[in-house]
Amino acid sequence: MDLRGFGLSDDDLRQLGYDVAPKAGEHGPRQGSGAPTPPAARRPWQPATRRWLATVLVISSTVWASSAWRGLPREVVVTAPDSAFSSGRALVQLVEIAQQPRPTGSPENERVRGYLLRRLASLGLEPELQETTAFSRDSTSVRAASLRNVVARVPGSAQTGAIVLAAHYDSAPLSPGAGDDGIGVATVLEAVRALLAGPPLRNDVIVLFTDADDLGRLGSGAFVGRHPWASDVAATLTVEARGVAGPAMVFETGLSRPLVTALSDVSPPRAISLARSLRSRVEPAPNPLLASGPGLTVSVLGDAAMQHQPRDTRERISERTLQHAGGQLLAVARSLGGIDFSQLDETERVYLSLPGWGLVHYPRAWVLPTAAALAVLWMLAGLVLRGRRATRIGTGIGLVYGAGVVVLGALLARGLRDFAAPMHPEYGALTTAFYEDGVYQWAAAALSIACAAIAYALVKRWARRDELIFGALSVPLLSSLWVAVQVPDAAPALQLPLAAALLAGVVVIVAGPNRSRSVWAWGALALLTGVALALAVPAVELVSATWTFGEATALGAVLGLTTLLLLPLMDPLLVPRWWVTPTLVLVAAAVLVGLSTPAMRAPDAHPLPTTLVYLADAPVGGSLPAPRPPGMASDSSRVRSMAGRWLTVPGPGEEWARSWAGEPATGDTDPGVLLIGADERFEIVGTAPVTELAAPRASVVSSSVVGPTRTVEVLVEPGLVGEMTGLYLPPGSPGALIGVGDARWTSGSTPVRALTHWGAPIGSGLVVTLEVDTVQPEISLVVLEHHLRPRLVVGGYFFQRPDSMTPNASVGSDRAIQRTTIRVPIG
Repeated sequence: MDLRGFGLSDDDLRQLGYDVAPKAGEHGPRQGSGAPTPPAARRPWQPATRRWLATVLVISSTVWASSAWRGLPREVVVTAPDSAFSSGRALVQLVEIAQQPRPTGSPENERVRGYLLRRLASLGLEPELQETTAFSRDSTSVRAASLRNVVARVPGSAQTGAIVLAAHYDSAPLSPGAGDDGIGVATVLEAVRALLAGPPLRNDVIVLFTDADDLGRLGSGAFVGRHPWASDVAATLTVEARGVAGPAMVFETGLSRPLVTALSDVSPPRAISLARSLRSRVEPAPNPLLASGPGLTVSVLGDAAMQHQPRDTRERISERTLQHAGGQLLAVARSLGGIDFSQLDETERVYLSLPGWGLVHYPRAWVLPTAAALAVLWMLAGLVLRGRRATRIGTGIGLVYGAGVVVLGALLARGLRDFAAPMHPEYGALTTAFYEDGVYQWAAAALSIACAAIAYALVKRWARRDELIFGALSVPLLSSLWVAVQVPDAAPALQLPLAAALLAGVVVIVAGPNRSRSVWAWGALALLTGVALALAVPAVELVSATWTFGEATALGAVLGLTTLLLLPLMDPLLVPRWWVTPTLVLVAAAVLVGLSTPAMRAPDAHPLPTTLVYLADAPVGGSLPAPRPPGMASDSSRVRSMAGRWLTVPGPGEEWARSWAGEPATGDTDPGVLLIGADERFEIVGTAPVTELAAPRASVVSSSVVGPTRTVEVLVEPGLVGEMTGLYLPPGSPGALIGVGDARWTSGSTPVRALTHWGAPIGSGLVVTLEVDTVQPEISLVVLEHHLRPRLVVGGYFFQRPDSMTPNASVGSDRAIQRTTIRVPIG
């Protein structure tokens, strides 16, 4: 029987081990002539090898071309036209803003606030301050801040609603905040300048720079809840940065047609409605600005290990990222500036950015019908497969294989993280798992592909190719059905790639076991698989950037699910030798991991997180008429000598912290309540220098009685004037805190016993309100004063580190704390 009739070429037959004789009329020895058949000349590139190379090229080039990191706009110089967004001009603003850490209440926060007021005034606006006290409550504690929002308004020609351009100008305590949120402030400043240089807009533009947003969105909540302009807002555009590089992705809420249309004009758009489902991973505290109407956040996610770190400096900011964020913000603002908000189409839409195409979007109501259409396509493929005499065992093996790839991807990623964690002292101290977290994510993806290929080569012994593909693709199909019901915003990121993969599976099933190996079938499979990858890669990158490798198990499952999209091209990847592709991919994963370990990098690329805190809570003498340190209360009669102790958090860097201790700690090493955070486990490690500090004071401002309850307002005058003042009622002291400044909350069933207040109090001083029993003669208050510039208190010699070490920003490192217990008579 001539096997050429089944579509196999002579080269294919020789590969299968057949001795192929020439056809009639071809030159060569005649059959039966007795002459030995000369061996065929060995070609350096067999067809199967060429097809393997072409398949690898299709997959790798598609992944590279569809990455959201590609195609970012070039930098725009400062001499660009006035109406254009210029990253060069925005960079000038960023350099001015991100010089030092600027937490609420710090001198640097005040300096930047003054700069923003002057800058907006120079643009012809009339900026003003919104000064108020805001708070957030968590069980028995309250976090509050006396904050100062900077607001200004650009009037429109015939406004139908105002557009807010917002960013927060405060930073984390140890971070210069070039990314979080210096990028946002500089972007908004440059976008406002460009808007003013262009034609007037129809709608008003409100410029808002919020304070205390790093403390839980307190500044944004204060604007929404208390500013008179909040009722005019029709849409909100904010700029946030979790990282310092990469594309500026769109996170939003309530994205309707006008916002989608505006995004469609952005080049290149980087928007996936999946981001709406992931927003809580980027912003743990919901943004009140986006809670009440249409809006979006342009967010930078690349290199998120820098967030809240001392290394979040201007030098690490990518100017192309700055241009991408600003270009999107300006384009959307101009588009919204000209629409009629009174006739706004509120229909929410889902969307996906296609490389080289733009933004594909459709109403959210189409998600379920799309899911149904995919299910119908899968069932039709099953009917064709049944006509090909497929067995239930074969398709069952494919189903088990598909589920196994997802589970294996999750286990491999988690195993890789657990394997690497002991080698990285920064693990647990960053918002990501490690520095250069993305390298490990690529390694996890390589492991998932390698293991899927090995498993495919094994299970092919018991199932046909079409059975395996049909059964395995039912796993992402079932996942897409669940997503369509539970998380419809994420549906396009899974449905559209799955549609291309299912079509590729249909090609394999319809072509049959022989014709599916032909050149035309391979071309169709390569095209459809390439489309599936091009649609899936940006979504996977977004999930990787938001979850980071800290969520290795969930991320590995997503990588395994994505690996199943490669099944239609798995056969060409495993010839001429099945072990070649898995081996190469495993070697690539090993190289990525090896080059990313601290042992292979310079010490300053993986600095050791270290923690050191100065605590003064034991007077060693009476009042001293000594010169007061910077930041101390002006009343020199309150100055006293305080014994100091060094604190640290056990773990990596503990040895460095102990090196500052004059004498090792003896006895109990528990420092007690510090009001830094609920999870910090500080220990006393030794004695520290005696320091002269002024004592805080507390006095009753007012007292009133209603029934059995007395309401008391107490004025707390700090001794060590720092960024944060903590108050708590010690155990055994009855009463509850019910307010600070002009903010009030109800005591409820779980009374508030602790308060942290950030910022300089508004008015005469820090006034706290308490409820106590009328029979109570006095109130006991523990006052904790936190100074985040400890060198001014203790001396410049301490807290110095080499480049191979960095302050641990995940805990309250590098601060001086004075703790004092005050008894306030109220009888």
